[in-house]
Amino acid sequence: MDSPDDILNSYQAMADSAAKARPLIDANDFNDPAMHGHPVSNQPGMNYLGCCALWLSMRGGLRETELLQPPFPLPATPDLFARTVIGPQLWARHIREDLSAFVDAYVRETSLYGNDYQDLVVGLNNLVDMTQVDDVVVTFVPLWTRMMERFALFIQGDAKWTARSPRPVVELATAERTSPGWEHAFLQAIEMDNLPHRQREFAISRFFALVDLAHGSHSPAVARTLLTSFRPGADASLQEAVLRALYSMPFETVWHAIVEDAQRISEAGWLADVMSLWANDYTDEQQELLCNEYAKLPETTRILMHAAASHEGHSGDPWAVKLRELDGRDPRAA
Repeated sequence: MDSPDDILNSYQAMADSAAKARPLIDANDFNDPAMHGHPVSNQPGMNYLGCCALWLSMRGGLRETELLQPPFPLPATPDLFARTVIGPQLWARHIREDLSAFVDAYVRETSLYGNDYQDLVVGLNNLVDMTQVDDVVVTFVPLWTRMMERFALFIQGDAKWTARSPRPVVELATAERTSPGWEHAFLQAIEMDNLPHRQREFAISRFFALVDLAHGSHSPAVARTLLTSFRPGADASLQEAVLRALYSMPFETVWHAIVEDAQRISEAGWLADVMSLWANDYTDEQQELLCNEYAKLPETTRILMHAAASHEGHSGDPWAVKLRELDGRDPRAA
C-alpha cells in the first residue's frame, strides 16, 4: 500500500504535469469580453504576453529555435514583439534554462506578474484596466525594472522576491459610521468599475472597511443595502466579504431582505449564491421561521427560490434540499 507521502507526491506530480501542459501565458485568456465587461480586441492579451517576452529577450532569455522568428533588433513594442516573435502563447520551452525557474514561479506559481502588470502598467498610467494599455504610448519600463529587482532577489534565494504592495489602508470618516452615512458611502463604494486602477484599489479598501462595519448589524436597511452589491458582473471575491457580513446578521433580518429583492438578485445571477449563505443547514429556529412564512410568499418569489435551490452547484446542499421540500416541488418531499 502506498504511504500518505507517496499519494501526496503522486497528486503533486499530476498537478505539475497538468500545469506544464498549459502555456505560461495565453494571450487569449486576457481578451475575453466577459473578463472585462465590454468588447475588446486581441491587443490586451498580446501586450500582456509581449511585455514579459520582451523582458526575456532583452536579457537573452529566449530560445531562438523555439520562436516564430529570431528576435529582431530592439526597440520593439510588446504587442509587435509578441505577434512577430512569440505568437499568442508563451511556453516554458521558449525560455532558456537559467530563467525558466524564475518565470514559472513569477508568472504561474505566485501570479506576481499579473499583480505587477496591473500596478505598474495599468496603475502608473492612470488606466482603468488592461484593455486601455496602448503599447505605443504606455511605458513598460517600471515593470521591467520591478522584474529585474525580483529576479535578482530570486537568484539570491531571498524570500523578499515575492513581496507585494500592501492594500491601501482606509479610515472611515465619522459620518460614514452613522446609519445614513454608511448607506450612502456603501452605495458609492460599489460604483468602482470605471475608476482608474489606483483609485479602484482605494475604493476596494473602503468597500471592505464598510462591509466590516456592517458585521452583526440588526438593521433591515443595512441588509437591503448590502444586497444591492449583487449585480451582474460583480467581483466574486468582493461579494464573498458581503456574504460573510450577511451571515453574521440575524437570519430573519437577512431572509426578509432577500425575499424583498429576490427578483433583482435572480436577474443579476446571484440568488443561488446568496441563498447558500446557510449551506450548512438551517437551525431549528430558522427552519421554524421558514415553515411559517414560506407558503405566504408570492408565487413568483417561490419559483425564483426553487430555481436557486435547484442550481447545479447548490442542489445537494442541505438548505437547498429543505427549501425544495418546503416548496413541495421536490419529489423527495412526498
